Amino acid sequence: MKSSVIKWSIITVFWIVALNIYNHFGHGVYSNFMNFVWIPSAIMIIVRLLFTKMDRIASQLLVASAWTLSIGMFLKGVFDIANTSNNLIYLYPFLGIILLAGGIIRIPYAQHQ
Repeated sequence: MKSSVIKWSIITVFWIVALNIYNHFGHGVYSNFMNFVWIPSAIMIIVRLLFTKMDRIASQLLVASAWTLSIGMFLKGVFDIANTSNNLIYLYPFLGIILLAGGIIRIPYAQHQ
């Protein structure tokens, strides 16, 4: 659990640094999706601290959810700043929420084992 919290802390710092660099070179154009891209990885820190006993399936579903949501938010932010769009960008939050729900549903099973 400790290594997982450290890993997600590094990932959260990475997203914060990446969004600051991108905002610095974004010619004064900002995106709310880009500004909050660090939230899914920060939530993973909280989840790992709250649920120390988690089976592999729940853990992998939650990790996939955090990555899917973060990358989707980052891409949406890039598209917003570039003033363009893509119809497939809406799959990221949909899939991320499905993965998140699967991970959350799976957590109680690991707590009872």
